[in-house]
Amino acid sequence: MSEIDSPILTIPGIGFKLGSIILAEIRDIKNFRSQNQLLAYAGSEPSISTSGMNQT
Repeated sequence: MSEIDSPILTIPGIGFKLGSIILAEIRDIKNFRSQNQLLAYAGSEPSISTSGMNQT
């Protein structure tokens, strides 16, 4: 197995296998300026949207 050199491996709980899967999907973690951008891309960042009197 080859090694990957990415800051994603510094996140607790992310090892070689999961890191490889994530990087295969996003290509380059440097495309995201913040962790919130990465979470939003993955659909994991909760957000509140309002329209008139409705809030979701």
